[in-house]
Amino acid sequence: MRWWARGWVVVLLFTVAGCGGSAVQDADGDGIVDDVDNCVFIANVDQADRDGDGIGDACDFLQPRLNLDLPGGGIAAAGTGLGWRDGREDSGDPIAPIELTGVPPGAEIVEARLYWASIGGPHPTLTLNGQSVTGDFIGNAVDTCWNLPAGNFVYRADVSSIVTGNGAYVVAGYPPPPDMSDPNGYVDGQGASIVVIYGVPGATVHNLVVLAERSVATDGIATTMSASLDGFTVPDAFTRVTALDVVGDGQIYLDSVAFNGTVVASPNAFPGADGALWDTRFDDITALVQPGDLSIGVEIAAVEDPAETPDCLVWVVSAAVIER
Repeated sequence: MRWWARGWVVVLLFTVAGCGGSAVQDADGDGIVDDVDNCVFIANVDQADRDGDGIGDACDFLQPRLNLDLPGGGIAAAGTGLGWRDGREDSGDPIAPIELTGVPPGAEIVEARLYWASIGGPHPTLTLNGQSVTGDFIGNAVDTCWNLPAGNFVYRADVSSIVTGNGAYVVAGYPPPPDMSDPNGYVDGQGASIVVIYGVPGATVHNLVVLAERSVATDGIATTMSASLDGFTVPDAFTRVTALDVVGDGQIYLDSVAFNGTVVASPNAFPGADGALWDTRFDDITALVQPGDLSIGVEIAAVEDPAETPDCLVWVVSAAVIER
């Protein structure tokens, strides 16, 4: 069960920060103490925050972004939950399967990526089909209502040598069942997704594939996350636009997802559909995109309702495919 009392959490955080005699902490060594650093685990002396959300760009808008024009191009993706703390029956398996579908016949994989997240501390290495995979650190996001001040850690690895097409893949090597009563905290998994970017040689129609990586979260206080997929112009003639969002820590609480200002799913867009605490969600947003658009706005929010509990989420990937 999450810690939900917002006032209690705020008091706890101030209590920890104010312990008498504690040393000033600067986890990333950038000369800015953790209490005021807007990106605690990645050095960012300039504290740049171009969207003004209190999360430094080094932890928020992170490269690489992909803007690819590919013959017959598209994205296939699938995921699995890795969290033990949720208490669901499907969260206790020592291995976690991913059943990848959606790569069309004749397609060539441009790149296959494995994205994953841990909470409570870093966990940069997993195995995929028995092969060790160490990820590049994307960023650190705040705690998603589990009373784990270290927050969420997001990773990405190129697994093109392992993922060769549709089929069953197995993730292992994620954190073991934690002792949730440990006063020093614990490390647990969130989930993992395989994201495949492909093209179809010889296809006469070129599609635009756009992907941005994220490491930002709602924490029960900050309740809205926004992103803009950009760097392109929507063509005059297009047939379909499909969005992909990979999100961690979703449960049966209130949340929503919107594109270009229109909510397409609410009040529980991210219920942990891949298994405990993880969602790899596709949406058809064709009707919400217009020729000449220079961007696609995406907003994921914890729905605020005094009578209900808002969800706390960590956002890992936002992507779209514009088909001509």
